[in-house]
Amino acid sequence: MHGNDDRLNDEELDQVLRSWRAPVAPPIVHRPRWWYWFTGSIRVPVPVAVCLVLLVVAGFVVMGRPRVVYREVLVPMSSISFQGLQPVDELRPRIIRRKDAEN
Repeated sequence: MHGNDDRLNDEELDQVLRSWRAPVAPPIVHRPRWWYWFTGSIRVPVPVAVCLVLLVVAGFVVMGRPRVVYREVLVPMSSISFQGLQPVDELRPRIIRRKDAEN
């Protein structure tokens, strides 16, 4: 070094670089133990988390509804009678396009 000048020349830099040693690497991190499932965390983007929460809520709503069970009532053909039927006097068919439209 030359006086108050903090800069090193090439020879001094080479000497410093030859004597420099890299720091010791940290110890190997072991695999997470079984309790990691209770203490660990996973980063999830907010939109994905919101979608997952909505899917879970929708699943609970769908599962909470009572199911409608349709049962067929089978009537033996021997008990059906067409004797009381009469033809229609006037037939006025209607076309229903939508549920909310006037017909």
